[in-house]
Amino acid sequence: MHSLQSPSWLLWNLFLAVSSVPIGYLLSWWGADMYRKVNKLVWFLILIILALVWMAFLPNSCYLITEWRHLFFDRTLLQMRIGAVSGMDQLSVARIGLFFLLYSLIGVFLFGASIRPVDRMLRVRGVHPGLLAIPFFFFISLGVYLGLIVRLNSWKIVTSPMIVVHDSQRALESNTLLKVIAIFAVLLSVLYECVDIFFIGLNVKFGHSASNGASARKKRN
Repeated sequence: MHSLQSPSWLLWNLFLAVSSVPIGYLLSWWGADMYRKVNKLVWFLILIILALVWMAFLPNSCYLITEWRHLFFDRTLLQMRIGAVSGMDQLSVARIGLFFLLYSLIGVFLFGASIRPVDRMLRVRGVHPGLLAIPFFFFISLGVYLGLIVRLNSWKIVTSPMIVVHDSQRALESNTLLKVIAIFAVLLSVLYECVDIFFIGLNVKFGHSASNGASARKKRN
């Protein structure tokens, strides 16, 4: 792969993206299952901490969605595309394009897989996620901007909170950046709905298959 995407860098970005999934499930488990098992104040404080950690790492999955940008804006890849005359060169460009497509799709599915358990937990607690969708996706989009453009890491929220607040304020004070962040937030919400529908379809398909298989085994017995 080209110089901007070393294997170690790719794996590190993928690890950060994957990390939001187990955190999402941990948040969901704590919010739904531990409500009646621990002191309410302790439950609430841990819930807030888990939610903040989850939201801090969630933009890393969205970051993978933006990786396709290298294919169009990286100078090295642009020169490869322009100079791809022979069949082998064109095949190499196609392989790189397929890689970035798959890498971005992984980000889309990790993004959806991170949110779905929390979505279900909120519904169990009687909170309709639609009420939180607008600020939620906006803040996630802002987090992607801080990581992609400003190059802040998730843990900067703890190690350098004032830098995060300052850079966030600067972004929100710019009409241009505010529009871009808002548009990307809408895109993220649409992508999540698409992934959610996909997972629901899988559950319906394989759920029916499992139920039919169990019924058939009972009949045979």
